Amino acid sequence: LGDRHLSNILYDRRTSELVQIDYNVCFDKGWGLAVPETVPFRLTPVFVRALGPLGASNGTFRAALAHALRTSRARAGLLGDTLRGCFESDPLPSFGRNGDSSSAGGGYSSPDASTMLSRAAAKLAGLAPPPWDCKSHGEIPRADDDFARASWLISLATDERRLAAMFEGWSAWV
Repeated sequence: LGDRHLSNILYDRRTSELVQIDYNVCFDKGWGLAVPETVPFRLTPVFVRALGPLGASNGTFRAALAHALRTSRARAGLLGDTLRGCFESDPLPSFGRNGDSSSAGGGYSSPDASTMLSRAAAKLAGLAPPPWDCKSHGEIPRADDDFARASWLISLATDERRLAAMFEGWSAWV
């Protein structure tokens, strides 16, 4: 998911839950924006401080991310089938149905949807490096090295140079 900022999070006062909204910039769409997203996910200094004394690089957050990577890879087929089913019943507006956003019925046949599903599968297999330069963060760890990959993603997501270059409306300094 891209375009994650405080204006895209709703707070339910009744249940105290946070609800993510506005999924227009997802599935790598952020890479093609006029001011591209160059982080794998938004992990700003304020969010890191909210994780407590161990921050993001150590402790629970990294362990949870490593677990999520391992589980996602192990269930890649189920995730792909779920996404495919979602796009057949309720595709993103930019995908359209049968390649035409005005047509009713049918499944997803838009090249965008097919590309997104292929890219998601490649990411889970560790075969899809980001399109931006990551050399300053070392080699991309193997897909099956969950803790190394989690650490690498965290280092990209917390890179102040990358955060500073993001679209100012996304409040990356927060």
